[in-house]
Amino acid sequence: MEILGHSQISITMDVYTHVVQDTQREAMSHMDGCSGSAPVVSDRAR
Repeated sequence: MEILGHSQISITMDVYTHVVQDTQREAMSHMDGCSGSAPVVSDRAR
């Protein structure tokens, strides 16, 4: 809020909340894609 020069936090939240949500969805999508890769083998299993 202060860095962007908004007078109220509600302005910042209204403008940028959707950006954060979109970024979180994209990150989860990437994580889902990674889960299909080769399994990690623990040293304990050997």
